Amino acid sequence: MEIKPSKSRSVSVVKGKLSEQRFYVGKEPIPTVAEKPVKSLGRWYHATLKDTEQVDQLMKDTICGLESINKTKLPGRLKLWCLQFGLLPRLMWPLTIYEVPISKVEKLERVISSFAKKWLGLPRCFTNIGLYGRGILEIPVSSLAEEFKCSKVRLEMTLTESRDPSVSRSAPTLVTGRKWNPAAATHQAKLDLRHRDIIGNVQQGRGGLGLGGSRPSWQRAAPAQRRKLVVEEVRRHEQATRCVKAISQAKQGQWTRWEGVERRKISWRELMGMEAFHISFILRATYDVLPSPSNLNQWYGEDPTCPLCPSPANLKHILVGCKISLSQGRYTWRHNHVLKCLAATLESRRIKINSLPPSSFHPSYAREFTREGTKTAKVQTISDVGQLGRARDWKLVVDLNQRLHFPSEIATTTLDQTLCSGPPLSTLCT
Repeated sequence: MEIKPSKSRSVSVVKGKLSEQRFYVGKEPIPTVAEKPVKSLGRWYHATLKDTEQVDQLMKDTICGLESINKTKLPGRLKLWCLQFGLLPRLMWPLTIYEVPISKVEKLERVISSFAKKWLGLPRCFTNIGLYGRGILEIPVSSLAEEFKCSKVRLEMTLTESRDPSVSRSAPTLVTGRKWNPAAATHQAKLDLRHRDIIGNVQQGRGGLGLGGSRPSWQRAAPAQRRKLVVEEVRRHEQATRCVKAISQAKQGQWTRWEGVERRKISWRELMGMEAFHISFILRATYDVLPSPSNLNQWYGEDPTCPLCPSPANLKHILVGCKISLSQGRYTWRHNHVLKCLAATLESRRIKINSLPPSSFHPSYAREFTREGTKTAKVQTISDVGQLGRARDWKLVVDLNQRLHFPSEIATTTLDQTLCSGPPLSTLCT
């Protein structure tokens, strides 16, 4: 086997400083990394032996990719899909192998968030917790900083817990700046998982004992499962940090004080089926950044009072709290128009059924005797339609600006009646 100098690279370091000393194969010199940088496993090695240039180039490539996606004529949700499944996966490997400070990653995430808000029709003041949080409303968008931390923790465990002793003993220290350390985060996650093993499985919700999902134990988990558990614990810590920040937000953190609200997770299938203004309204309404008079007063100093009543027109007042809108039927306008269409169709059906002749069906339970050796005669059976099917005195009651109460013969409730249909109770009892 012959060594080819053109396919080799050399670097000379004397007392921590680069030297210009060259190496030769025969009489042919080997190129230095300063003359011809070398790339191995996606990582470039230059003469400086630092990752500063690669990190700056990574940020430029990311901004260029975002601008390329933004220039397309796709709708905003499809641009967001290109970001999630096209650009972010291409960034994860360079972020994993290079020594990127967490401050640079957070700066890059702010740039990505600005484009994502633009594509979703959100204002610039919209909190990033609404984009990446898993609180009361979750959209399928990943946080770059969270994915960066998970990748570094995964790499830390892969190196330090390798089955090869030479790899585990000589594992390098992952440099990510002073704000966050992968080794410390991994150690804290392991402590939390061991503490969870001591506590055991805790039952959550109203289900019986043992109905909840069980998590694998840290002591019994395989190496691959342990890495997965640690990554999930890091994600849980990130979500806890977001919740702490959301509690401190007076306006956009109001959802932390809601009670009895079902958590909603929007999938990509659901997101693709929505109109652009629909997903924008859902996000802005959840975090109270809609242009309501109270918000416009805070932003631009406009009049915050309701045009119909003297109360402050915040989001809650506009949606459910205005008494004049309630008395004028503005809250139930769409509901009443749909109800009118249903009532007209059901009324025509009710009149048609009531005009039919009375049913003369009388079920017979007598059995005919069949002699030995003879065949049973086929008798046409008539299915019993029941008392409701034989009724000819159906009534239809529709609550259209009448505030009717639900019939006590059917059920006792304090809820408002919308539509009720059925024969009188005396018909059912006979």
